[in-house]
Amino acid sequence: ADPMRWRILQLLAREELCTVHLQAELGAKQALMSHHLKVLRDHGLVTTSPCGRFTYYRLAAGAFDALHDLV
Repeated sequence: ADPMRWRILQLLAREELCTVHLQAELGAKQALMSHHLKVLRDHGLVTTSPCGRFTYYRLAAGAFDALHDLV
């Protein structure tokens, strides 16, 4: 229901992104971005992969199916 989370899902539907890229795209602070990404991870909508000191996020397989079921 949160507009920023919806925008994160839209961005990740196009490509895998790290937190820094998401922050820049959305103009959000790191703490807020981390909170939103945790919520999306906890609901199984995004997955992560570490790469050095960065964490990359991508849309989980079937994420929009899971979202449909939530709605």
